[in-house]
Amino acid sequence: MLGLLNSSFRGTPCLPRQCKQACTYVLHDMHSRRRACVISRRKSSVCCASSRSPEAYVTLLQDACQADDWLKAFELITEAKVLDVQLPQHALEATVQTLARGGQAQRSADLLGRLFKAEASQPSADTILAVLEAWAAAKDASRAKELLEVLEQRHSTGLDSTAALGRARNKVVRVFAATDAALEAADMLDGYLKLQSQDKQTLILFDTYSVVVNALLRIGEAERADEVLESRDYLQE
Repeated sequence: MLGLLNSSFRGTPCLPRQCKQACTYVLHDMHSRRRACVISRRKSSVCCASSRSPEAYVTLLQDACQADDWLKAFELITEAKVLDVQLPQHALEATVQTLARGGQAQRSADLLGRLFKAEASQPSADTILAVLEAWAAAKDASRAKELLEVLEQRHSTGLDSTAALGRARNKVVRVFAATDAALEAADMLDGYLKLQSQDKQTLILFDTYSVVVNALLRIGEAERADEVLESRDYLQE
């Protein structure tokens, strides 16, 4: 740029003030052109998005979910919501699960909430479980337990399989044990003891009992830990 300025003023005496004004003008012009280009690209992107059909969004979401690209999936789902594009439930559920696997507990929970409020059929147990596991990974025991209660209610009406409920119970008990709530985790195990004798698919795993026992020992609850071990050994017989 300085070379162009020098050639433009070649042979003409250039005072420092004149050079400064010339540089300012050129820089301002370049900035204006660049800004106009960015705005043009943004408008083009919006126009392109607004012309997408629901089917196009489903295809793009499918690609993003298969690649476990939660950010791309989130951008697409947000864009579709802003443009009021109605998407099928299976695409929304796939996005919820992708967000959950990506560690986006709050975003996946927000989208799950939209599904619960919809008039269509309710989300699957796998989708609810994915968000529950995201909260468990985030060590948010209370939010994980809220979704466990949803699964418990659905199971009581015969809506979901007991296998999903068993996975959820193990996850929630473990996260309580990992968040300094060992006594509450032990109480949950006691509550599941009778239920487990009725339905083996809701089995509390051997390792889950061990996690709770270790958590109890860390807080000096040796007697309570022995009780949990007795329960575990009884179930293993």
